[in-house]
Amino acid sequence: GLPGDTIRMKGHEIWVNDVKLPHKEVTAQYATEKDEGQYRYYLEKYGEREYVVRYFIEENRPVETYQVPEGGVFVIGDNRDGSFDSRAWGNVPFENLKGRALFIWLPRSCTPVPFAKPGTVTCDGLNWDRFGQVIR
Repeated sequence: GLPGDTIRMKGHEIWVNDVKLPHKEVTAQYATEKDEGQYRYYLEKYGEREYVVRYFIEENRPVETYQVPEGGVFVIGDNRDGSFDSRAWGNVPFENLKGRALFIWLPRSCTPVPFAKPGTVTCDGLNWDRFGQVIR
């Protein structure tokens, strides 16, 4: 998100300034054996860019809304329920931007917490299957 944007997350959908980002569910060709049955994968599109994102199967989560202030950007990871991004630590100031992301670095290994608030996860180590993957 850019300064002035409103980002809203509702289930497995993202809205930027009241416009839903197009996405469609895709097969789990990106899943590892241990991930099977835990995630849903979507081909999402923002502008001319398409990319794959993943969510825990649970869709019943609260609506989250973020307002991007002047002087920074809102960033979100492709591993939506396991990414520590602007939802956790806030917006990134422009002066902290150094370039384009090229590969996945230090991906956490996260799983849903049973009987907890939807979207609650526990993370215990690194997901070595995603480490170093090229971001397209």
